[in-house]
Amino acid sequence: MKKSVFFLFLSFLGFSLYSQNHNEIISGLLTRISEKQPADQIFIHTDRNLYNTGDTIRFQAFIRDRQTGVIETPSISLFVLLLNSDHVTIDSARFRISYSTASGWLKIPEITALGNYSILAYTSDQMNYSPEFAFKTPIRIDKIGSVHSGTDSLIVQSQSASDLRFLPEGGTYIYGIRQRLAFNAVTSTGKSVKASGDIVNQDGKKITDFKSGPYGPGVVEFTPIQGETYYAKPVEAEFGNISWPLPDPEKSGVSLRVNNTRSGSVDIAVSGNGTGGKDYFLTVTMNNILIFSKDIKLDTLFSARIKTAEIPAGTAFVTLYDNELNPVAERMIFLNADRKMKVQIGVSKPSTRPGSETELTINTTDEKGNNISSIISVSAIDSSLGFYNGIPYSDIESLFLFDNEFYNNLPQSIRCTGLKNADNKTIDLLMMTYGWRKYTLKETAMVMQEKRKDNFDHLKISNPGKDKKGREVINILSPEGGEILTLRLNENMETLLPFDSLDVMARQIMILPDDDPARNSNPVNIEFPENREYADSAKLMKTDSSYFEPEFVYAGNETSLFNPDSSIMIDAVTIKGTRTKPTEYVDKNAQQFKYAGAYTLYSKDFEFAQTFEDILYKLNAFSELINVKRNSSAYNSIND
Repeated sequence: MKKSVFFLFLSFLGFSLYSQNHNEIISGLLTRISEKQPADQIFIHTDRNLYNTGDTIRFQAFIRDRQTGVIETPSISLFVLLLNSDHVTIDSARFRISYSTASGWLKIPEITALGNYSILAYTSDQMNYSPEFAFKTPIRIDKIGSVHSGTDSLIVQSQSASDLRFLPEGGTYIYGIRQRLAFNAVTSTGKSVKASGDIVNQDGKKITDFKSGPYGPGVVEFTPIQGETYYAKPVEAEFGNISWPLPDPEKSGVSLRVNNTRSGSVDIAVSGNGTGGKDYFLTVTMNNILIFSKDIKLDTLFSARIKTAEIPAGTAFVTLYDNELNPVAERMIFLNADRKMKVQIGVSKPSTRPGSETELTINTTDEKGNNISSIISVSAIDSSLGFYNGIPYSDIESLFLFDNEFYNNLPQSIRCTGLKNADNKTIDLLMMTYGWRKYTLKETAMVMQEKRKDNFDHLKISNPGKDKKGREVINILSPEGGEILTLRLNENMETLLPFDSLDVMARQIMILPDDDPARNSNPVNIEFPENREYADSAKLMKTDSSYFEPEFVYAGNETSLFNPDSSIMIDAVTIKGTRTKPTEYVDKNAQQFKYAGAYTLYSKDFEFAQTFEDILYKLNAFSELINVKRNSSAYNSIND
């Protein structure tokens, strides 16, 4: 599913083009698209991406509004699952969202197959939409110290065929107009390779040269002359000493050019050949919001400078439509890259010994260097024991600011190094290649699924049984909040506990016994609402967890734990001791409660007890009666 306005089709609009102006039509379509997308956008910051069996995965989650970019959400529940490569759930939990963030953990079983896994996360509100908007990130489970910086997934590529493609800016290539063509070379396995050489015409005359940039893609610029065809002749041996054809230029059409190097503004130029008298409509959209639009004619060159000082940083789309609102050219750009928050981390001891402490100083500033408030999540990762450079380590900037489809198209080497390390010119070039799209005159209408309106932020509590023995109310106690909530049952002996009715610090609940002991004989059932269809579909989402050899080097995971220069070798010694025979328990529950305190209850202490459960309440054995949450938390368990 595309997230920008690529999906225009006249029958989809449902009304005549002549009844409204272009602005109203585009704005209406953007609104419809936004309504079919969840407001929640999740980022999960894991403490590392390499784990051993038996480890605990700890994380911090942040949820923001997709359209406004503000860290806020109406959702209260966060669902997090650990999946293996076969999309089977290894562990799962439900956590409470407080102030648009949640901290949590997942447990890796002691007996777990080594390999690539993934973390899937979604909010209660996201379950009403398409699963494609859920968060998913890969991790690695391996024997710590045995992973060799990602080389275990090395694939020999010396025999891989290479492919070289040239992509006109905006998707159109017109004779007689000076245009830019981005190019990219990859192997048959998808690995980016460098390319350089000459652009020649059909007679072998050199037109210009080309050379890949530091990340692989490059750009050339020249004016195609009608009647000529063009070829690229790379000098690298892997291209087989053959000529690679450039796209065939069209005799008439429009060309879109965007210069996005100036701070605080973006320059757009539209040229036409054989388009005299035709009307076009130019738009710039960001987060499904129309930030610029203009009806234009291409009798002459059209140019415009758009001020972006009041626009937040992020991905935008420049789209040109014909008079019938068929998209004819488009360009993805990244606005206000210099306005991203800057985080500086100072270290008191850049080099230190094991066991000693290092003080970190963290400072966040805006683009002008002014201090700004922020919420920081920090994890310290041992590069040899907790970081696997064969898979990307997700960062919040790439997830929240860059288009998801563009980011997923990037090769693993770029995602592993991180877009935050690329300059503005490189980002723009990557968007011209991995964000490139060529239009046809008629776009298929986007299939809009109907939004569900289910509320998953509650518990369903029931007290089935004989009417005379049933409860009229259910009393709920939250130990963290200390407040007792009274819920009245309906005629079906059911009631709902909305999560937002609990204290913001509540993490567990207790169901209190009824004042009438006779009413405690009927069981109290607790049901978590779920969308099984959504969860099953979200699990099947593809996560790129198998990658090729990294094109960069980090400290290897095979690094010794000890520094030989600071170690003293001693001869082997024998340590002897008396083996203690383990206690054998006859009762299966004896070992579980061997450390439990014991005290005596007399008959007078439970003379009004009607059931065995009433006696257990006297012992405060609530965990034996209520299992609403693993680790005693009502927000930390989902049926899966």
